[in-house]
Amino acid sequence: MCRAQGHRVSGSDRGYGLAANDRIFSPLEKSGIVVYKQDGSFAQHEKSDFLVWSTAIEEDNPDLVAGKGIPRLHRAELLKEMIDAFPGVSIAVTGSCGKSSVTAYLAETLENLGLAPDCLNGALMKRFVAPDNAGNYRRGTGKYFVFESDESDKSLLHYQADYAVVLNLGCDHYDAEELGRVFGTFLSRTRRGAVIEEGVYEKVAKYLPPDLPVAVFGEGAGAACRLERYETREHRPFAAFSGCREIALPQSGRHTALNALSIFALLEMLGVEKEKALDALTSF
Repeated sequence: MCRAQGHRVSGSDRGYGLAANDRIFSPLEKSGIVVYKQDGSFAQHEKSDFLVWSTAIEEDNPDLVAGKGIPRLHRAELLKEMIDAFPGVSIAVTGSCGKSSVTAYLAETLENLGLAPDCLNGALMKRFVAPDNAGNYRRGTGKYFVFESDESDKSLLHYQADYAVVLNLGCDHYDAEELGRVFGTFLSRTRRGAVIEEGVYEKVAKYLPPDLPVAVFGEGAGAACRLERYETREHRPFAAFSGCREIALPQSGRHTALNALSIFALLEMLGVEKEKALDALTSF
């Protein structure tokens, strides 16, 4: 994303040089990004303004050691800069699991609607892979920016989004009470609207501003956006949402139906016509 905006970018990876990873590194290099082995050698060739790192990088990493003296910028801080500079509408997708899938599904649905979104994901999106694009980032027209928002290290508290989708709450990293506080704090700073799974809503409701538009989705009676039916016929999956016609899903699984429902709820919040939204959800 930084490279697409005209910045000079280099980086390293532990798996650089492995043939299996060429499908990732080759497009990065073709886009003008210089990739190094993760042995500190970048410092001999680069005069970097910032060294961007994430919580997953250990302090004894060779590049962090070689980069002493270079100002550090946490990945979430850089993402904040990107969000703040974005001219259009920002949409964060978060939750304990399913974030990468829904980020990609939402971006592709907006693409199916002709809205050409920008998207930054934690996984490679097959729809957007190109010879000079590994697929984790897609440059759009500047109208919508969809991005995966990580709760594992609470880095999502670094930034704000116009809209947020919260998929679920599972205790992979923190207990339910602390996760409720993290998601609740993030949602309290969301500017224009939120789509929240019904179980999560119970944990975060006390944090929500009274004037924030909220759509609660799920299968229970407390969900205004409800999955009424999921079934498979002749090996094809179908789903029906409350007040809507049935649609064919692009993948099987009740979780896919709920993912589609969360996106549908957001599209309604964005003002997309219901029938067009349903059609766009059938391809992913």
